[in-house]
Amino acid sequence: MSDETSAGGLPAVVPPPVVSRQAVEDQAKAIKMEFFAKLAFPFDPEQVKTRKQGNIELAYVTARTVMNRLDEVAGPWGWEDRYERHDNAWLCRLTLWLPDGSTLTKEGIGGESRNMQDSSDVEKSGESDAFKRAAVKFGIGRYLYDDGVPKWIRERFHRGKGGAK
Repeated sequence: MSDETSAGGLPAVVPPPVVSRQAVEDQAKAIKMEFFAKLAFPFDPEQVKTRKQGNIELAYVTARTVMNRLDEVAGPWGWEDRYERHDNAWLCRLTLWLPDGSTLTKEGIGGESRNMQDSSDVEKSGESDAFKRAAVKFGIGRYLYDDGVPKWIRERFHRGKGGAK
């Protein structure tokens, strides 16, 4: 009788390795952290636009660029956005399905811009602004503000530039 078979000639049953609850929780946390790091990773320079506001040049990404990032990281089925109008502002509720199957929702409010050439773009500007503000709360494009990027994400950015991801 070999080590691989039981006395009756059947394959031996090998018990699964004992894994602590803490190890499972740590692995789940690491998977979520990697998910959020991918959301927050800097965009390619050609995806970042600039506009002047007073004497300051502001960097930004378009709502479509944010949608593409969400599709790349969460999958097109892995997120949804819902909107509510409040006077001249829009509330966006952005929900992501996390790798463990749970969901997380963050909200952003955006105002309508009255400086639009096409009046139909006024509402879209508020929705787009609210969407991008909700996305920033997930880390998407947050680095463009030069503050507020958690240390663990900065460390992943640095590793990504050095080759090890």
